[in-house]
Amino acid sequence: MSKIQWDKSFSVNDDVLDNQHQKWFDTLNRLHEAMLEGDSDELVQAKCDSLQAMIDYTKLHFRTEEAHMRRIGYPGLDAHMQQHKAFVEQLDELSVDYRAGRVLLGTRMIKVMQEWLRDHISEEDRKYAAHAH
Repeated sequence: MSKIQWDKSFSVNDDVLDNQHQKWFDTLNRLHEAMLEGDSDELVQAKCDSLQAMIDYTKLHFRTEEAHMRRIGYPGLDAHMQQHKAFVEQLDELSVDYRAGRVLLGTRMIKVMQEWLRDHISEEDRKYAAHAH
C-alpha cells in the first residue's frame, strides 16, 4: 500500500487549511511507516504515539476548519461537524482498542483512514471551499 500524497487537487484555496491538510497527510504517513516496522515493545509504543499524534492533529484541524466554516457562513456546517465527530469517535475507539490489544494496527486500517481523508477533502471540504468563493 502506498502513502497518501498531497497535490493541488486537494486544495481548498485557504493556505491555513491546505497546510493543515498537508501536515495531516504527513502524520498519517508517519503512522503508516511505524506500522510497517514491526511489533517490538518499542515499536508498539511508537505506533501508539503516532496514532495519538494523528488523533490530536485531527481534532486541532477540525476545530480550525469548523471555525473557518462559521466565519464564511457555510450552510452545511452542522452536517460537516457530524462527519468530523463520527471520524474522531472512530479514531478514539481504534486507539482504545489498539492500546488494549483488541485490534492490530494494520494496512487495512491505514487504508480506511487514507480513504476517509482523501474522500472527505475531495468531496466535503470542496463544498465549503466553493461556498467561500
